[in-house]
Amino acid sequence: MNNFSPIYKAIEQSPSNSDLYHQLGLACYEQKLFSQAIEAWEKAVSLEPGFMDARASLGLCYSHTKQYHIARKILTQGVHYQKNHIPCLINLALAWQMDGYFKEASEWYQKILAIDAGHQKALFGYGKLLYQTGNYQQAIHHLKRLIEINPNFYQAIYELGCAYQDSHLNIEAMNCFQSIIKLKPDYAPAYYNLGKICQISGHLSLAEDFFKLAIQVKKDFAEVYASLGVLYLDRADIHTAQSMFLESFQQKHDVNIFSVYLYFLNFIPDIEKNQTLAYHQEWGTKLSSSHPICSHRYHDFDPTRVIKIGYVSPDFREHSVFYFIFPLLIKHDRKRFKIYIYSNVQKKDHLTDKIQALGHKFRDIRGMSASAAARCVQKDGIDILVDLAGHTQNHRLDLFAFKPAPLQVTYIGYPNTTGLCQMDYRITDTIADPINDCIEYPEKLIRLEPPFLCYSPPEDLPEISRLPFLKNQYITFGSFNYLGKINTQVIQTWSELMKKIPDSRLI
Repeated sequence: MNNFSPIYKAIEQSPSNSDLYHQLGLACYEQKLFSQAIEAWEKAVSLEPGFMDARASLGLCYSHTKQYHIARKILTQGVHYQKNHIPCLINLALAWQMDGYFKEASEWYQKILAIDAGHQKALFGYGKLLYQTGNYQQAIHHLKRLIEINPNFYQAIYELGCAYQDSHLNIEAMNCFQSIIKLKPDYAPAYYNLGKICQISGHLSLAEDFFKLAIQVKKDFAEVYASLGVLYLDRADIHTAQSMFLESFQQKHDVNIFSVYLYFLNFIPDIEKNQTLAYHQEWGTKLSSSHPICSHRYHDFDPTRVIKIGYVSPDFREHSVFYFIFPLLIKHDRKRFKIYIYSNVQKKDHLTDKIQALGHKFRDIRGMSASAAARCVQKDGIDILVDLAGHTQNHRLDLFAFKPAPLQVTYIGYPNTTGLCQMDYRITDTIADPINDCIEYPEKLIRLEPPFLCYSPPEDLPEISRLPFLKNQYITFGSFNYLGKINTQVIQTWSELMKKIPDSRLI
């Protein structure tokens, strides 16, 4: 605290000077000494309740320490003192946004922009919020307005690029990221996102080049190593993929990166089930340590009422999971069950609309924090919450870690345990999980009669054609799977099969 001694000496001489406490708060905040900053700003505000700059800073600091309720109370009081104090209004919008209350945050951003349509922080915050909640076109509109005002605002250009990227406007997105590199050549996320676009587009070599450039700029960029792991898995190069995932862990012990690695473990044929289980449980323990369990003291356990079931997935869209969950939703007994859809879909399509029509309530949880999504589930009074993703992309197992519903089940989306002790059941069958499998999973297995999946084919399927063998006079086998699944054991099995069927072919 020696760096602050001149301020402390000044305070000793003028203990009632609110501005000195404000200056102390700014100095502490700059050093990320948030508790000391809060103490200083609390003093400044107690001496001068209408000191708006100190109040705005105090609210922001409480938000940074995740004490959002206190932040909103302080900032709302500030609005009563001076209704058009924009720093206070900005921080109030941010306090709602960071806590997952997007509607309220949106309303405050709109109030700010009504006062000053060109306010850069408001345009940036609102643009980020719109992007976060999947309103990509509106986000693009506001971010473009901001960039017209300030062409060198590279963070806004980055957010604009992300909005274009998630709108599948890849050329526009790449233009944004490349323009950032011209402005700020050491901005690693721009290289990273260029790599992601190339990877999704199938240009794996170019993606690899961009990922390596990102690492050159930022050696400890853990997410890049994880993406390289996925890239090498895309090439069926399991050993290099694994080395990349391990390097990612060394750089950052993050539950999201760990989850990607768990997904990868399903592609390693020679790993023991017990080892895979241990990794999943380690992940579950790590996640649970920061997610307190919700209380169900006030839950309605009346067995005679209509049961509320919630389904959570990022794949209520053109995705394999849709074709397995759709027939179940159609056949639900509406008299006995009320269906809630919790959608984490990043880009909706016509199949999202079909799913939405089958639920009693549709909740869009894109961009929501786990705690905000858990509050939503608990407020809805869900009895049974069903995960349909496991450790696949954009899952929301973080929500399940809070245990917002008395019963939680995982189904369809993932062929393994979630690793969460908060997950009560996993629905499977005796083929996917044989009865003689003595592994103790965190979830209790519910084995249905095989198959445990129910498939609904796409509506636009072509007519079934004449059997190709009748013309070709040989059997053609086909495998239209993700390339990462094709490992040495798979190739050996295919080889043995084809050897036993002369002249057979393989696609």
